[in-house]
Amino acid sequence: EPNVAGDKVTVNITSSVLEKRNAVLIVASYEKGVMKNISVSEETEIGANGTVTLEAKAPTTNEYKIMVWDSVNSMMPLNTQKK
Repeated sequence: EPNVAGDKVTVNITSSVLEKRNAVLIVASYEKGVMKNISVSEETEIGANGTVTLEAKAPTTNEYKIMVWDSVNSMMPLNTQKK
């Protein structure tokens, strides 16, 4: 569950797979359906069955998507939340 507090979004991600994987947090802010800006966390490695905390800048509008992808390169969504 993403936590938006102050100027940051943090999310805890737990890997349920046995191999290592990467994760990146992406926060996209929209206004009337048009993307206004995007914030991306550092790409972080998650160990087998490990948990990491990802952090990015908070959305700047009331309409936003918070996405966790398994890496910037492969762009596989792990989790998406819309508001």
